[in-house]
Amino acid sequence: LMDVAYVLITTHSLSFVSDEPSKIIELYKDDAGVTKDKKHEKRFNAVASIRENLGVRFSDFFNISSSAVFVEGITDKQYIESILKLTSEHDEFKNRWPFLRSAKVDEFGGVSQLGGFLKGCYEFISKDVPVISVFDGDEAGVKERTRLQSYFGKKQIRFESNKDYISVRSGFAIEGLFPDDFISDAMETHPSWFIGGKSVDADDVIEPFKVQDNKKTNLLNFFLEKCRVQPICGWISRWEKVFNVIDSALRDKSESITNKKRTEDTSGNTSAHQAA
Repeated sequence: LMDVAYVLITTHSLSFVSDEPSKIIELYKDDAGVTKDKKHEKRFNAVASIRENLGVRFSDFFNISSSAVFVEGITDKQYIESILKLTSEHDEFKNRWPFLRSAKVDEFGGVSQLGGFLKGCYEFISKDVPVISVFDGDEAGVKERTRLQSYFGKKQIRFESNKDYISVRSGFAIEGLFPDDFISDAMETHPSWFIGGKSVDADDVIEPFKVQDNKKTNLLNFFLEKCRVQPICGWISRWEKVFNVIDSALRDKSESITNKKRTEDTSGNTSAHQAA
């Protein structure tokens, strides 16, 4: 059959689906029974029909085997991966953050979706693999993070800042990790990208801002281009602090899980030997 036609193979394992939404094409039948194709901006949405029809668990969906960084949305993922790539080209930083560089960065299509996933799966996933969640410091991120702290607190599950999750710059979304002069330049050059325009406090410091949803990619490219042409020491500061915390948390979790498994294996072998 493969010699005369294209053969499509599907499976319940969502690990076969690309992590890049641009590479995913969903085929479906409309009400008239005609097969059509559809593209999605988010991977989460691209595989929604598979999850809904097959009842795939979230743990299957994310196929987490080593370590992972959970972020709110696609632009958070793109920022982190892009900055890691840029720093890998500099001798001073290319060997930094080994645990973060080897981790899988997963996005959830929004902060509420991230919160829902953590409520349902974090208790179990965190026992097997190192994971850390990254929340924006804006109102939505703070609201969801405090909900999760309350939820896990009642269940006596550890969910501590800089150990199990990290919040980026207080009051800001992830774009706030760039220097204020980058942000100010973007606001003055492309005011239509922002909601409400530029605002500074009494000390002339940039205040929290919001970006138009359909302009987030434009702003991402604007910031990355400035990073490429300016010395890394001029823009890395806030990113460096965030990456340091994430890498340290992943390292500590990895060591803790490894030690726990080693203890369990030793205990199991001892029990088996005594029984023999």
